[in-house]
Amino acid sequence: MINVIAKRVSEEYPLAPIYTIHDSISTTAEYVDAVEQIMMEELTKAIGDPPTIKQEVWCKSNMAKHLETIKEKAKVVA
Repeated sequence: MINVIAKRVSEEYPLAPIYTIHDSISTTAEYVDAVEQIMMEELTKAIGDPPTIKQEVWCKSNMAKHLETIKEKAKVVA
């Protein structure tokens, strides 16, 4: 992710803010399509088939939903 995809994004779009999180890259709405295209190309080259990529929009309501899910999982584990 970092050595190939993030590097290529930073070379082709030097003003794009990118943050890697495990197997994901976060960026601003302006660069989402470009980053997704680069991810598709590089991952397809690496694994031979196009991957399934899902976009997640970070907003207050989505963050609250995810927080509730995490809280519920923590109750099950604890």
